[in-house]
Order: sequence, then structure tokens, then C-alpha cells
Amino acid sequence: MRPAITSALPRRRYQVIALAALLCALAAATACSAPTPPPPGSDHAALIALYQTTNGADWRDRDNWLSTDPIDEWYGVTTDGNGRVTSLNLGDNQLTGAIPAELANLSNLQELWLNDNQLTGAIPAELGSLSNLQRLVLSDNRLTGAIPATLGSLSNLQWLVLSENRLTGAIPPALGSLSNLEQLWLNDNQLTGAIPAELANLSNLQVLHLGGSNRLTGCIPNGWRYALDINSDLRSLGLPLCR
Repeated sequence: MRPAITSALPRRRYQVIALAALLCALAAATACSAPTPPPPGSDHAALIALYQTTNGADWRDRDNWLSTDPIDEWYGVTTDGNGRVTSLNLGDNQLTGAIPAELANLSNLQELWLNDNQLTGAIPAELGSLSNLQRLVLSDNRLTGAIPATLGSLSNLQWLVLSENRLTGAIPPALGSLSNLEQLWLNDNQLTGAIPAELANLSNLQVLHLGGSNRLTGCIPNGWRYALDINSDLRSLGLPLCR
């Protein structure tokens, strides 16, 4: 009987080697099929950071997010001909958590709509580097902290909509540098202090809302006499014109 046992050993050894080779091949195939992480600082990486920090798995609509599809096929994302993100519209989409600073890497971004969600935490000061941004809409969230003075660097901004949050502190005088601003919505926060005189420099302003739950003091900048007649709530503030 021993010769039979001895002759079976090479066959078993061959089977073990073959099985090991098969497992190695499967492992290699799996490694090759795994998606390559996007380079840090890329638009792709910024979108992934947003998904991760705002509980993307619980979004109302997250079609194609984190897939291998081009990012312009991800829900709410629009890109230009070079594949750079120009618009991100995730309003009313059940986002929770904080806005990631990585969104500042979307350097071609023109519109950012994150309104009507449950976002918390501060507005990242880094958003002030988005030099192409035209519309920043973060209203109807639970954002806290001060309005970053860096937003005054957004020279192409036309809409700044931060209403119905829990923002505190004073209105930054730097917002008076937004020469292209057409709509300013800061109402229904917890802002305090005087209205900065610099805001009277916003000569293109068409809509202005500062009231609601804010507790502003002082007087209305003299240069805003015209603003009493545009779409604004200045009269409801009960403040006199500055002399």
C-alpha cells in the first residue's frame, strides 16, 4: 500500500500549487480592477470629500456619485469642455454635516447651490479663493459661526445667499468689495452690530435682505438711500439713515 500513497503525493502537491496560482491570479485581477484614487487637489477629489463629509449615502439623489462614470454624469454636477466643474447644485438633497474646505479646489466653479439641507458648522474661509464664483447659495441650513471676510475677495460674485442659518457676529466690511453683487441675502440669522458703511459701495445691488431674526444696530449707510426703493427689507429694520 505504501507505493500507492507515495505516488499520490506529487498529484496533491500539483493540486496545491495550481490552487495557489489561481488565488494569486484572482488577487491580481482584483487589484487591477480597483479604481485608482483621484489625485489630491483635483475636482474629482473635492467632490468625493463633499460626499464623505455630508453623508452622501443618505442623500435624496446620488446618481452615479463615486462611480467610474465621468463626473459630469454625477447628479448635480456640470462641467466645462475640459472636464472642470463649473456648477454644483445639490439643493434640497438631504445633505448633513459640514461643508468641506476642499471645495475651494474647484477653481472653475461658477455656481454653488447647497441650500435647503441640514448642513452644520462654519462656512469655510477657503471658499473665498473661488475667483470664478458667481452664485453662492447656502440658505436654509444650520450653519454657524461668522461670515468669512474672505468672501469679499469673490470679485465675480453676483448672488450671496446666506439667509436662514444660525450665523453670528458682525457683517464683514469686506463684503463692500463685491462690485458685481446683485443680490445679498443675510436675513434670518443671528447677526449683530452695525451695518458696515462699505456696503454702500454695492452699486449693482438689486435685492437686499438683512432683517428677520438679526439684531442689527446703528444706522443705515447714507449711500443706501436708493436701496430703500429696491427689493429690500431695510425699512423693517427700524434704523435711521446715517447722517
